[in-house]
Amino acid sequence: LLGDPEHIDINLDELFSAASINKRRSQIDLAKANLKEPSISSEGSDTTYFLVADRDGNALSWIQSV
Repeated sequence: LLGDPEHIDINLDELFSAASINKRRSQIDLAKANLKEPSISSEGSDTTYFLVADRDGNALSWIQSV
């Protein structure tokens, strides 16, 4: 959905609007979401990923891998 704005034409105001977010939220079935138990990191787990986004539309995606 997102990428370099010079190469991808997307309306960010529409994408992050309350209506768009509510629509996507309504598509999540909580009875099926995340049914697996959280994994416990074991030795040799060398990759970490996280995503942070704020209400202003700023987002950071980070992958650290050794």
